Parts: sequence; C-alpha cells; structure tokens
Amino acid sequence: MTDPTNASVWQSNVVEFEGEVSGDGTPQVGDKGCGVVKIAGRKIQTRTETVEVVPGEMMALKSVDAPFPMLARYELGSAAQRTRLTVRFEASGFGGFFGKLTDPIVAQMIDRDTRASLANLKTILERAG
Repeated sequence: MTDPTNASVWQSNVVEFEGEVSGDGTPQVGDKGCGVVKIAGRKIQTRTETVEVVPGEMMALKSVDAPFPMLARYELGSAAQRTRLTVRFEASGFGGFFGKLTDPIVAQMIDRDTRASLANLKTILERAG
C-alpha cells in the first residue's frame, strides 16, 4: 500500500504513478511521486510529496503540483484481530477545474472511487493470505 509503484494495482482511479522511495523501500517524509489520476472522467497530472510518516501506522501525501490542492492520509489500526485502514482525502478548489456547481458531484465520485479501491485492496490482501 505504501509503495507508490503499486498504486495502479489497487487504486481504480490511478492511471499511472511513479515515485521515489527511500533506500529500504519504506516511505519517508520528502518522498516524491508523479502520475496521472482519473477523476470524473478527466485525466489529471499530479505530483505528490510525502509529508508525514509514522512507520507501520500512518502516512500522508499532499499534492505539490495539481489543478487543486489535496491531502491524503492513510492510517492503520487494530480492530478485533484485524487491521483497520482509515483513509482521509481532503481536497478543495474543484470549482476551478470542473466548474463550481459540480463540486458535490465530484466529491461523491471521489468517495465512490475510494471505496472501490479499498474493497479491491482488501481482496488483494486476503488472497495473498
């Protein structure tokens, strides 16, 4: 999940993504990535930077070059002998890219894509065993 080269494997809206990872493969603050995501049917070029890491617990990325600012936070926790993943995605300013009136619709599309991606990730991890 934290390896950016795997993003397109489990995230349905990631068309392509490449990232710099630290020498040991664990995410580090300052790691950079770039790629193309598809939101509301439009392909968007984006560059990201890892801004916060708590190894084995949490990772946060922010856009540094994208049509609108965004922050994605992935948090791992325990839940009844399972691992719980909480994803928070914050974005603003869709209006300048999609049109102000479409903001609620775009937010719903992102929410739907995120839920589908998490279901896909769960399936992949359960198959791996």
